Amino acid sequence: MVFIHFLWIFLVSHVPPVLAYTTVPLTVNIGTSASFGQVAANFIDFLTGIAIVVCGAIFLVGALFVVLSRGKDDQVQKGKDLMIGSLIGLAVIVAAYAIVGTTFHFLYSL
Repeated sequence: MVFIHFLWIFLVSHVPPVLAYTTVPLTVNIGTSASFGQVAANFIDFLTGIAIVVCGAIFLVGALFVVLSRGKDDQVQKGKDLMIGSLIGLAVIVAAYAIVGTTFHFLYSL
């Protein structure tokens, strides 16, 4: 108990005084202005990243179904279907990303 009192007194006595009622100018840098193409490309990159993570998670869930199926054919088939579906979804996402990226390149970089 004495140690706690000593620690409290030590901490309180070494706290620098707080300056009340002082104003500090707040500056916020929101960056440079971005064009519609840049904003749309950033949003598409964000959504593509999320979709790829979701496909990976679905693939892992499918693999978990296969591993934990204990030989049950319906569970194995369910896991395989999830894995194949996630790979097909990933292929669609990558193809759509390539098409949109090419379109944006020709629209906004010329």
